[in-house]
Amino acid sequence: MYGAEPYTPGVARQARLDMRLDEADDFLIRRAAEAAGTTVTAFVLDSARTHAAHLLADRTVFVLDDDRAKALDRRLRAKPCAKRRLTELAGAAELFR
Repeated sequence: MYGAEPYTPGVARQARLDMRLDEADDFLIRRAAEAAGTTVTAFVLDSARTHAAHLLADRTVFVLDDDRAKALDRRLRAKPCAKRRLTELAGAAELFR
């Protein structure tokens, strides 16, 4: 699972997150947790952690030495080469409307 740490029984969590939700959302989340065979807390934490990791993935900082930074810069500034299949796809009729 992307960006998740496994549940560790016996390890006390130090932070708390409270939320208000309507009955329909509560029912949906409880059913999903039960279907997943886990607690509501574990289900919500796993779902929130996964979503947060995906959301923040594009905001990661990459540290490169000078040579690798220059190589990356060259690739980013290079003129893109034509891709035959991509050109065909762009000219194809729309599949979904």
